[in-house]
Amino acid sequence: MASAKLEIELPDLRNEDRSLDEAGIVVRIGFDGKPPTELGDTGHSGGQQVIAGIILLMSMAETEGDGFFIVDEPFAHLSLDRVDDVGRFLRRSGAQFLITVPTTL
Repeated sequence: MASAKLEIELPDLRNEDRSLDEAGIVVRIGFDGKPPTELGDTGHSGGQQVIAGIILLMSMAETEGDGFFIVDEPFAHLSLDRVDDVGRFLRRSGAQFLITVPTTL
């Protein structure tokens, strides 16, 4: 898999309506030695956004314990090499997955 650096900035939550309304998680990711930029910026390819989402999903699995995940088209926008990398990564996670993929007739 491509090398990646992930940074997550958690909100400062206080028990106030305004604070809770404005709360959000800031995720920054950089690939192949590039400095992390905010996820959702146009600087990330579709494949890089998919990889970032899978990394976040695996972080949740590690934090909350292995579980069951429904993942919608995790291989979209990935090269064939990356599809194999992601498949191996998911297999090693220990979690259970229901994966959707498009089909053609």
